[in-house]
Amino acid sequence: MIRLENLEKSYGTKLLFSELSYQFPEGETIALVGDNGAGKSTLLDILCGLESADGGSLYIPPRMSIGYLPQEPNPHPQASVREECEAGDQLVFALKEKMRETLGLLETSSGELDLHRYEQAESAYRLADGYAISAKASTILSGLGFGELMQGADPLSLSGGWRMRLELAKLFMRNPEFLILDEPTNHLDLPSLVWVEAYLQSFPGTILFVSHDRDLLNRLAETILHLNQGKLTAYPGNYDEFLEAFSLVQSQEAKAKAQLSQQRRQLQTFVDRFGAKASKAKQAQSKMKAIG
Repeated sequence: MIRLENLEKSYGTKLLFSELSYQFPEGETIALVGDNGAGKSTLLDILCGLESADGGSLYIPPRMSIGYLPQEPNPHPQASVREECEAGDQLVFALKEKMRETLGLLETSSGELDLHRYEQAESAYRLADGYAISAKASTILSGLGFGELMQGADPLSLSGGWRMRLELAKLFMRNPEFLILDEPTNHLDLPSLVWVEAYLQSFPGTILFVSHDRDLLNRLAETILHLNQGKLTAYPGNYDEFLEAFSLVQSQEAKAKAQLSQQRRQLQTFVDRFGAKASKAKQAQSKMKAIG
């Protein structure tokens, strides 16, 4: 599984994070949370390969498929929304194009070689469940709010919001092993949001997502990954459970800090009282070193 080891990233003089280490559990839904500016989007970009870290290492298993939403829609889409969605499954779509190409050759030639090429292409397409690709694309598109007419439309005729929704459909069509989503439910209407949530709940791979929707964080997350002051801490459970655990940690830290401050005051009193005496000077210095 994907592993971070002592990852470090800075922008100018601002250190976002350092010594960031974590191994993503397989098959879990993980929510990345943290204050604005903590570095959540930067960490996602590093995982997606859109940015590089300044230090440390990122290990991704060979041949692991990682899926994420692009920042902009495809500028050169297929002729229709449905075909563009189908193109999200790159392997099957390439086989479909190969089959179309060889079929076109057969229309102008009846040579044995061309027939053999078509049979090979068709066999590979069938074994990859290619004949179900159109129905699968239509199901995903319908779930995301694309009606029948819209599915046949030119993607370039859509608004920016709908084109990004199409990119989300392509991502689901691809079905990667590791899914990275930054605010996945932005700009979705309620029916589409419900469908996306159900899709993510049934997703068999690993999901890492960022969201400001507290209800979504509670319903989806199995682990909360907290990016705070340049450090990553994992908390089992959903967002409300994380808040409770984090509040307890803060309370314990505050209590420990108060106890340390009290010890310092007591030792300072000891130093002030006995520091001038030679017999007590060494003991006083030793106590001061002990509290730092």
